[in-house]
Amino acid sequence: MDFKPGAALSEYLLHYSLKSEEASMSIVGHVEQLRRSQCYQQNEAMTCITCHDPHSKPALEDRVEYYRAKCAECHTDEACKMPRNARVAKSAQDDCVSCHMPSSASDIPHFVATHHRIAVYDGENEFAAPTTAGTLVPLSDLSTLSQNQQDRYLGLAYLDRSIKEDNPQFSTEYRQRAQTILEKLTADGVWDTEMGAALAQIYQRQNPLRSKQFAERVLQSEGLTPQVRIKALFALSETQIAARQTSLAIPVLEQLTQLRRQAGDWYFLAACRYHEKDLDGALDAGKIAVAIRPDRPNFHALLAELYLKTGRAELAKHHQQLSMQLTQLQKSVQQQAKQ
Repeated sequence: MDFKPGAALSEYLLHYSLKSEEASMSIVGHVEQLRRSQCYQQNEAMTCITCHDPHSKPALEDRVEYYRAKCAECHTDEACKMPRNARVAKSAQDDCVSCHMPSSASDIPHFVATHHRIAVYDGENEFAAPTTAGTLVPLSDLSTLSQNQQDRYLGLAYLDRSIKEDNPQFSTEYRQRAQTILEKLTADGVWDTEMGAALAQIYQRQNPLRSKQFAERVLQSEGLTPQVRIKALFALSETQIAARQTSLAIPVLEQLTQLRRQAGDWYFLAACRYHEKDLDGALDAGKIAVAIRPDRPNFHALLAELYLKTGRAELAKHHQQLSMQLTQLQKSVQQQAKQ
C-alpha cells in the first residue's frame, strides 16, 4: 500500500521507542533519545537542526562554545543548579554538553557516542546495561487507529524487537509479548497475512506444526508482499527441515532463493538436495552459498564433502582447509572478545 499525500502517516508507518526505567547507552537512535528530553517535549519548535546546521559544523576548537550558545538560547546561566565554580572545576570551558549530554562507550566497539536525551546525569551507572526488558511505546499519534490496529502494530513491533535484541532473556520476553498480543487478535477474528507470517515465525521452534499451519495459510493468500512471502516461506522451510522433510523443503527453498540473496537459504538448499542424493544440484547451491559468505566454515565443510563425493579430491581438500582455518580464526576472535 503506497502512501497518499494528506493521509495519516501512522496508517503506513509507525516507529516505536524502547522505554526502560533503567538508563542505557545502547544505540537506539539519537532521534528517539532526543524525543525523551524535556527540552524537546516542552518546545514544539525543537528539531535536530536547532543545534545541528545541515550545511556546516563548528571547528573542533569552537565546538564547546557553539553548543553552549545553543543551550543559552533557552536557558540562562543562573538557571543551572550547579554553581559556576563547580562547573568550571569539572569543565574549564563550562561545557553544558558534558553534563547534560554525556558521551559514553556504546555497544559498537571503539565507538563513543553522545547521548541525545538532554537531562541531568548524576550517577556512575547511568549507562549500565538494563537488567529488565523495556516497554515499546509509539513515537507517533495513534488516535486515528482503532484499538485492534494499535495492538496489531504493537505485536509486530515486539516480534521485530525480539529478533534484534542481543539479550536472550529479553528476546524471549519480547517474543512472548508478540505471541500473546497477536494470538488474542486472531482469537477475536482479526487476521491478515502479515500477522500470519509473524505467528509462523514465532512458532517455528516451539510448535512447528502450528508454524506450518500459519505459513501455509499465508502462502495460500493472494496479493502477498515480497516481505510477507519471504517470512512465510522461511518459516515453512524451517519446519520442514526440522521434520527431515527435505523433499518438501527443496521447492520452498528454491522459491526463497529467488526472492532474496541470503547465503543460509542456499546452504540449506544444498544440504536438502544432498540428502535427496542430487549431488550436482547440491554442489551448485553450495557454491553460491560460499560465494555469498566465504567466511562461514560450515559452508566450506559442506562444499568439501560434496567435492569429495563427486571425485574432486583437490577441491575437497582446499575447502576443508579453509573450513578448519576459519573455525580456528573464529575461536581466536571469541577468546579475544572475552578478554
